[in-house]
Amino acid sequence: MRFGAGARQLAAEVRFAPSVAAALVCMSALAAFLVAVVPLLRVEVSRDDLRTALEEASPIERNIEVDVRRRFGAAFEGDPFAFVAGNAERTMDEEFPQSIGELVTDTRFVFDSPSFSVTSFPSDEAGPFRRWFAFRHQDGIEEHATLVDGRRPGPGTTVPTLVGHDCPDDIFAVDEFVIDPEAEPVDCRIDALPVYETVVTRQTAEDLMVRLGDRLVLRLDDAAFPRLPVMLVEMVGIVELADGDDPYWYADPTLHRPVVTENPDFRIINGVGLLAPDQYRAFLRDVQQIDMRYRFRYLVDSEAVATADLATVAQMANMEGNRM
Repeated sequence: MRFGAGARQLAAEVRFAPSVAAALVCMSALAAFLVAVVPLLRVEVSRDDLRTALEEASPIERNIEVDVRRRFGAAFEGDPFAFVAGNAERTMDEEFPQSIGELVTDTRFVFDSPSFSVTSFPSDEAGPFRRWFAFRHQDGIEEHATLVDGRRPGPGTTVPTLVGHDCPDDIFAVDEFVIDPEAEPVDCRIDALPVYETVVTRQTAEDLMVRLGDRLVLRLDDAAFPRLPVMLVEMVGIVELADGDDPYWYADPTLHRPVVTENPDFRIINGVGLLAPDQYRAFLRDVQQIDMRYRFRYLVDSEAVATADLATVAQMANMEGNRM
């Protein structure tokens, strides 16, 4: 578990008297401040400056994010992500000092799947550059995404595929696959590959070179697992997302547009699409033994922090970089 940047702007304006032994370290990577306070004799805090710093800070800087890599099961009734939301609350109750927990006004979470390498369907060709795709569900996304073309993701289907070491190169040529009963046994069988549906932004579709109705073959590029197809993803809708500057996004633009890494020699596209919540349980079943990524986001009452006692401010600042 990793505490990310957030609520670290808290003591940007702390003035120490000469008789006070203390250290102030600027964490420039996240434009936040870590304050380590040793035995205090006299400290004057500029509340107005602190309040201004909190108002001007980005969501990452003034809130708290916990990054967890594991697998949380899906609830059998109601919201499939209920266990995830419950663990976000439990993490705050068990890991945060009470004085800090009292300053949290809202708790949100983000689910991210592993990244899958992408090929086109049914050709199974990689294309002119490497493409990667991951699924995401973000707490409250329904209020920040508008469907502008196509439809919303549904349960999906399955596609027959050939699985085994002795299969033809074209693993989707099921109709052409014939087993000669008089020949030596071969390691190849027909199996059903799940198809998950997703919606993406126009920018993501353009960068991934897909259109509505297109399907992509997804593989795990993990050394512990063979590069067999795990699933297909079908692009069923285009969404328009709320302004990327909205605090809801936590300064993370990857749903709005892919991360593109390129130079004159290569180009890599990392795209993200939305997973329907009711497909979470099936997704865990189809992607086994691989940890998922969960980010728990705790929104802090800036005004309450600006008026909090110094000990609480120092506690929050010292959460920067903690690992458990």
